[in-house]
Amino acid sequence: MSGESKTSDEPTGNSSEKKSAVGFANIQIREYPIIVGDNPSIMTGTPITIDWTHVDEFDCSVDDYERTKPKSRNMMELRLPARNRDDILKAQGFSLKDRNAGMKAANTTRRQRRRTSNTMNLSAATETLEIAKRATLNATVHRSRKQKERELLSPYTSPTSKKLSLNSKNSASTDFTAIETEEL
Repeated sequence: MSGESKTSDEPTGNSSEKKSAVGFANIQIREYPIIVGDNPSIMTGTPITIDWTHVDEFDCSVDDYERTKPKSRNMMELRLPARNRDDILKAQGFSLKDRNAGMKAANTTRRQRRRTSNTMNLSAATETLEIAKRATLNATVHRSRKQKERELLSPYTSPTSKKLSLNSKNSASTDFTAIETEEL
């Protein structure tokens, strides 16, 4: 959509304020080809979508567009039955193989989303089980390995803090405390 900005310098009640308005003179309309889509919200048939590159475009004035534009449709009127979508794709030259591939892709995506949605409810419980499993293994099977690991890391994770002094140009010193974590 291309437009021209128009500003009015007519003063309002206050002499320092200017009244501004924006208007549009022309509209550029582009037409895009319909292709096989991958939208998983389609429950039956092959989904359709528009391609990225347009095939035609034309300009008209805003007034001409407003006079000739079609009536707005609600969501139910925008839905296309599976048979109509299939007919549109056939008219665009898509083979049965192409249409079936689109339907298969949409079904696969729908199944994956359903599986993800179902497992999202279990994520907190799964995380708790993993933590408990890791803690149990560290306390039993991997106990000696964890003890060696702690011994090796003890000089770096000791509770006593280490002081570092940095001298600045004016000979004032600043103390920085090195803080290390207890467990990695």
